[in-house]
Amino acid sequence: MPSIKIDQLENESSQISAFFGNSKKLVRELDFHFEKYELRSKRQGKIRSNPRSLLSYDLPGPVFRQLRQKLIPLIQGNPKEGLVLIDALWQRKTREHRELGIILLGQLPAKNFRNVSSRVQRWSIENREESLIRDLATNSTESMRLIDPESLLRLCKKLFLKADFYVRATGLLITNSMIRELSLEYLPAILDLLIPLARNPAKRLRPYMLEVMQTFIEISPGEGLYFLQQRLAESPKAGTRWLANHSLIYFPSFETKILEESLAG
Repeated sequence: MPSIKIDQLENESSQISAFFGNSKKLVRELDFHFEKYELRSKRQGKIRSNPRSLLSYDLPGPVFRQLRQKLIPLIQGNPKEGLVLIDALWQRKTREHRELGIILLGQLPAKNFRNVSSRVQRWSIENREESLIRDLATNSTESMRLIDPESLLRLCKKLFLKADFYVRATGLLITNSMIRELSLEYLPAILDLLIPLARNPAKRLRPYMLEVMQTFIEISPGEGLYFLQQRLAESPKAGTRWLANHSLIYFPSFETKILEESLAG
């Protein structure tokens, strides 16, 4: 990998972005660019044993940042061509191409939110990379969270109807970002969506549900306590009890004692 020179990197990113409108050529130039800065290799650990896992270039941060800075204004100025590029990036079986496509999708103007929603739905089904779930949930929906939360709620409702782990985990992390970033007026609607998933959540989904509960409790401990007490009363099964037990550490002492009593009862 050559040393990182910001001026050179900016110039190279500008040259690549000049192919905007010719997605096939632009993606091919990205291939050369990524290979220049890091040879593509399979990631370590259990991912290596999974033939469906994405390849990664393990790029230095500045390489990716420069590309984002050059491409975001272009896709915002021409969303139609932007969507062609975004789709082409997602079709590649490498992490960096898909991450870039996800980021660009999240920067499209409001009139394209229907296209954003449909792609998040489809990509959450196609994605089999757990480490990509958070990027898909947070980065692809960035503009929607700020401008059109109601559409994002409808998207989450559709995602939660699917039994697939990857799809539901994507929906949970979308709601987590909404709870953290939006005003409290959206909280009741978000909680209504979460109720079915909080009733005895599947083992693999529990950490994602817990992350949502942590954010919820930090914002409103009283509402978080009531939510868990209601779920325990409705469905005191192993998954529900796991969620309540692991949420105890996020409550102030007063609510902790009350929830411990509910668990004991």
